[in-house]
Amino acid sequence: MKTLLTPIICILLLCLFLVGCAGQADFSMQDLRKGTNGIVLKFLDDQPPTTIIENDRFVMTLNLQNDGAATAKNTILNLGVPSEYINADLNSATMNGDPTTLQFDLEGKSMKNPNGGLSILMIPATALPITTSKKQQVTIAGQICYDYETVAEANICANYDPSYQLKVFPCKPKAISLSSQGAPVAITKIDVKPKYTPEGRLATSLTITLQNKGTGRVIEAGQSAAVCSSRGDLTKVWDRVIVTAVMAGKKINCKKDYVTLENNKAEITCEGTVENVQGPYVAPLQVYLDYGYTQTLSKQFYIERIK
Repeated sequence: MKTLLTPIICILLLCLFLVGCAGQADFSMQDLRKGTNGIVLKFLDDQPPTTIIENDRFVMTLNLQNDGAATAKNTILNLGVPSEYINADLNSATMNGDPTTLQFDLEGKSMKNPNGGLSILMIPATALPITTSKKQQVTIAGQICYDYETVAEANICANYDPSYQLKVFPCKPKAISLSSQGAPVAITKIDVKPKYTPEGRLATSLTITLQNKGTGRVIEAGQSAAVCSSRGDLTKVWDRVIVTAVMAGKKINCKKDYVTLENNKAEITCEGTVENVQGPYVAPLQVYLDYGYTQTLSKQFYIERIK
């Protein structure tokens, strides 16, 4: 009996191993590029508590989760605390137990970490004495700014011309609808149309529609420090997104390098050709959006006087 069971157990273990490997093979970054979040931040319950006695020390704790598919770079957190009621010791702030300057990167979802980066920020503080009332309502506010990226992938029909003498077309140009790519700014539609260049070459025209679907606001990439510290001229940093399109492995030309969102939406037209291909061709397309993002949150609590 022992001799018979041993090979059966081995076969079962081998089947489990193969099933596990197959599951890993079917899992890709496309599965992670879903949703419209970047960094999700919130104050932990009771940190700060709903009521604090004057002169008591307490901790303000923020949970920061990168729920998107890109690394949040050049991240800056700005905490607004009313100094007449709260003394926040920012020099003693810690991130996951280590000292922090409130400037950091936070990894996004990946094959190795499908849940995305998670950080716990803790800032010690002291409630100051209040004199005007028995109970004082206090509001603390946080603003986070970071650089982010959206990647959208699709297969499009390139090199199409209805005059081709073909019995069966392998593909025909059509509009492609998309929902989200695991980032707050999403590409929602790619309209594909054939056209001829001024030189008479057959090309493919792409009208790309993008939208801010997150809860924050888009800023220009590289402007995290300026926006979160409110320094300098900020009139031209809002709603700007850099667009790069790659068709069949080749970067193609867009009318502009960037777009400016209006009412959280924008369109841009890009145009490219597929070399050395006769007739319609199913070409892979990647569209990259680079931008900054800013979000805010707040929490209210009370400071209570003892006497």
